[in-house]
Amino acid sequence: MNHRTNYLKRELTLSFYIFLGCLASVIIAGLLVKIFFVIILWLLTDEFELTWNEFFRGVKIGGFGGAILGLAIVLLQAFKVKGF
Repeated sequence: MNHRTNYLKRELTLSFYIFLGCLASVIIAGLLVKIFFVIILWLLTDEFELTWNEFFRGVKIGGFGGAILGLAIVLLQAFKVKGF
């Protein structure tokens, strides 16, 4: 029974880290793209327009997308889909 418990803990820990990794990477990627476009517009128009509301909106959108991606990868791995 102890072997099964250790295996389950290891699988849950790995799934949790995969989920958090997907969540963080999509949030970071979304913010980097947002900053890239703001910098391009800043160079073209000489106005830097990035408010905290836009920043937090990007975090929310990235968090939602990252959560969906992370959950999908964890479920595919849990159900032993080939390639995961």
